[in-house]
Amino acid sequence: MLAYLLILWAWCLHADPREAIEGPAGWLWALIVIVEAIAGFYVCSTILKCADYLLIRREKRTRPPAPPPGAAWPAVGVLYLCCDDFDPEAFESLCGLSYPGPWTLLVHDDGAGAVEERVRVLAGRRGMKAEFFHRPERTGGKPGAVNHVLERIGTRFEYLLFCDNDSFALDPEAIQKALARFSDPRVAAVQFRGVGISSPGDPPARRRLARAVDVFDLFAAHQDRHGMMPFLGHNALVRAGDLREAGGLTPNLLSDDIDLTVRWALSGRTVVYAPEVPFGERVPGSYAAFRLRARKWAFGCGQVIRRHAARVVVSRRLTASQRLGFLEFVGFYAVQVLLLVYLVNAHVLLPLSTLSTGAGVRPSAAGALAGALVLAAIILPTLAFCLKAGRLREWPALAWTCCLVYGSTSFETCRGMLAGLASRRLEWTPTNGAVRRRLLPLACWSELAFGVLLFIVPLAAMPALLLMPVTYLFISNYLFSPIILACYRAGTEPASGLGRLEPRSVGLVLLCVLLALFTACILAAPAAAAEVRVEGDRVLVGGRPFELKGIHYSPWTPGTGPGKEHPYPAPAVIARDLDMIRNANANAILVYDDAPREVFEAAASRGLMVLHVFSINWQTIHDDAAFAARSGDLLAKVEQARSWPNLLAWVLGNEVPEWVYDQRGPDFIAGRIEDLARAVRKRDPAHPITHSNWPITKELRLPSLDIVSFNVYPLWPREVVVRGYESYLRDVLKPLAGGRPLWITEFGISTLETTRESQAATLRRCWEAIRRHAAGGVVFSFADEWWKNYDNPIGPDDFWKREHAPRDEETHDLDPEEYYGITDQARSPKPAYHAVAGMFRERVLPASALFLAPLLLLMTYTVFVFTRRA
Repeated sequence: MLAYLLILWAWCLHADPREAIEGPAGWLWALIVIVEAIAGFYVCSTILKCADYLLIRREKRTRPPAPPPGAAWPAVGVLYLCCDDFDPEAFESLCGLSYPGPWTLLVHDDGAGAVEERVRVLAGRRGMKAEFFHRPERTGGKPGAVNHVLERIGTRFEYLLFCDNDSFALDPEAIQKALARFSDPRVAAVQFRGVGISSPGDPPARRRLARAVDVFDLFAAHQDRHGMMPFLGHNALVRAGDLREAGGLTPNLLSDDIDLTVRWALSGRTVVYAPEVPFGERVPGSYAAFRLRARKWAFGCGQVIRRHAARVVVSRRLTASQRLGFLEFVGFYAVQVLLLVYLVNAHVLLPLSTLSTGAGVRPSAAGALAGALVLAAIILPTLAFCLKAGRLREWPALAWTCCLVYGSTSFETCRGMLAGLASRRLEWTPTNGAVRRRLLPLACWSELAFGVLLFIVPLAAMPALLLMPVTYLFISNYLFSPIILACYRAGTEPASGLGRLEPRSVGLVLLCVLLALFTACILAAPAAAAEVRVEGDRVLVGGRPFELKGIHYSPWTPGTGPGKEHPYPAPAVIARDLDMIRNANANAILVYDDAPREVFEAAASRGLMVLHVFSINWQTIHDDAAFAARSGDLLAKVEQARSWPNLLAWVLGNEVPEWVYDQRGPDFIAGRIEDLARAVRKRDPAHPITHSNWPITKELRLPSLDIVSFNVYPLWPREVVVRGYESYLRDVLKPLAGGRPLWITEFGISTLETTRESQAATLRRCWEAIRRHAAGGVVFSFADEWWKNYDNPIGPDDFWKREHAPRDEETHDLDPEEYYGITDQARSPKPAYHAVAGMFRERVLPASALFLAPLLLLMTYTVFVFTRRA
């Protein structure tokens, strides 16, 4: 219990308490945390069971001695139940029991077939006699059949060996070995160890599931030592007097065995486990039968919970471990219901609810721990069993088969549990024979659609969910349901419509579905996310890490420019430019505050985030009135643009001139920027704030800003050239960031100072350094422009010695500032454009495609496991 509480503490950290209280998703968060807390008990319990199973040595039991002189072996009745599903191999194995005392085969047939003659022939071969029972009216299900036999045999037998139609006696001395356990008068039944039986002609899925029957030994051993060992209704030796005293089995109760276990426990009787006595059983012969059996078990457990849960909890006769063992055993199927509720909530409703709010789930250590523990709890039982049995080579295929086949019955168990809790009626139907369900293929393909939904919704709205491996197990349970149907078939499934598909055909269909998803993931432009968050030295957009791959976008064409009466370029021009930027694999643009809303909207439709720069007149930064007026204009723009869905961050000013920095001092300038940042954050707390600094004023300290940004060019200033571009980022700027994200908001080189080919190569080298030491960068710039700064160099030898050029936009001068574009003034791509497209795409697949890769691998492995001979 202490371990569970520790895990629960870590698990609850997976959810942000603020998110569980605030917003429209509050109730969904609360329900998710409650379900995780309940599931956490099963996770912890299963892990501890596996450790217990591996570490505890079993007591070795030998054949019991003969009874003392004067005593006789008690009379035993071997009760064999069938209903149109007589299994001659199983029946012959029962005839081979070598019990030295008096024993009789008691065969009850609830079907319409001619079983009696076959029973007499097979029993006669072994020199055995069999009594045959057949009731005129089939009422009360299996309990009614047992009670029918119990009434007619009276007190002739002291013990009854309960056998289903598929029970195999693997040890001829099973009866006398089990009798040794009845030395304690409180023992009402001895439950044998189940062993899976398969035939050579069975499909691989059924043969592996037969091995899964053996794994129940782990759970039975734990319940026997620490909880309430259940009587399972078959493969058990029962004291007939205790059964009669309890009033027999309860008719119309599908978990009559668990019901009897509880009634015995409340009267002081107990069930013990005999792992030294193996008894075989088959798994259902068809997938339809397997799913029906899961629904029956869940239905019966629901009935038992309704009848006995309260009595068990308040009973003083039961120990705490017995009460907990009962609740854990019968509550397993109730947890399956909670699992479906959890999946719908956590993977569908919650992500959908966050699309409009921008809220999200951040991947965390606690979340990773929770997912890892769930996955461990699911696969560890098969691993522990294979380790104990020395069959480790079987484990990978066995574990995956069990996960998918048992996991794919969630909808059936949910139906059964809810019906049982509601006390509805469910007709008792044998599941060891032929079971046909005409709509089963349609149900499986519907579950495939649910599996697609569990993947698509988190992919679009909450990708952090897809970072946990257990998520892929849940998705696979439903997505691969048609494969399970095709692979499990053993001649009893419907042979029409979708049910006729063979395993490899179904695998091909699923492959096409996944490839279609894969193509959509790659081709679809990523939707601009509302939530932008800074976490450590990373920027997260929509809950996922965001590497800034931006391009500085100024749309002014030759003959036009900002700050005059020139109209902003037409929407067609903007659309053409942004198409080129998107084709260059950028995910963001940087614009100045003259950009209208139409630019944001056009960028959003292309999946581009917008980094918005506010220009500040540094020459008048000391003028309080001028600063207040500019602040008012700036904050009005913030009010207008803060709700735009693809806004990435606010940039408060660009490159403080060196003479202003020297004249006013760093403290004064930093104070102005900090005051402005506080005002912006008050109006828009949802978006990060930064300032585009440059090496000249690198000592400017702005501790309240969310992101540290620098404009850094490879050929200037001298300190960058001397150190080298990458060394400057690593050794100078990264320490200045102080654990915050570092953006390089301008980098590039002019083709007036170098060749076009050299520009492309330089951009690639700069980007490699930025990727290693920063959170992204912005290429300067998209296109060559004529107007730059409305000034020009006085001479060709001194770029920084300049004179005012008020009509600068009318001519293309020998100004390096006008040649930084990766396209020329006519938007014709330079080699640098193709270099940027390559470096922004290089080694980076869309995150959605990476999320899909595990499903492709798992689907391939599933087809391999389910079709390869076991």
